[in-house]
Amino acid sequence: LVNIPAFALEAVERNSVVQRHRIIAGRTERQTPGVKAMIKNINFFPFWHVPESIAHLDLIPKMRKEPDYMAKEKIRAFKAFKGEEVPLETIDWNSEQAKTYKFQQDPGPQNALGLVRIDMPNEHTVYLHDTPMKQLFGQRGRAYSAGCVRVDAVFDLVAWILKDVPSMDRAQIDGILSDGQ
Repeated sequence: LVNIPAFALEAVERNSVVQRHRIIAGRTERQTPGVKAMIKNINFFPFWHVPESIAHLDLIPKMRKEPDYMAKEKIRAFKAFKGEEVPLETIDWNSEQAKTYKFQQDPGPQNALGLVRIDMPNEHTVYLHDTPMKQLFGQRGRAYSAGCVRVDAVFDLVAWILKDVPSMDRAQIDGILSDGQ
């Protein structure tokens, strides 16, 4: 259960809270919506398919100011998702055409989703995930995201979610993380 105003997540089992986590939720202008969804996948080392709203409001303006930003962050441009890659240096970031491209961030420690994404299909495309910006969990108010929910100590939550999956305990999860695959 995620309590957005309290910036908290509780893992509940048989009417008892078994884990509590701090979260980072959506900013005022990009609030985390209320959803009811079932977790379907745990995605280690996820690619991040940048939503159009984030591409248009954040990424493209950032490229106008800092032309090497996407290369540093390992974000690539495509004509369509799973389509032909477009070299970043060929894009005119001041043109309307820049808004037609799709952007994908490669997995790794720089990835905005961190090292794991907890997929729970819903109409808002909101999910739970790790973050490389762990220092934000120390803030009292934690409205910093573009709508998804970043979870502190997310691998403890992942271990709890996967507890009934054979050979998928915390040691196995830590092994996946240390092996990088």
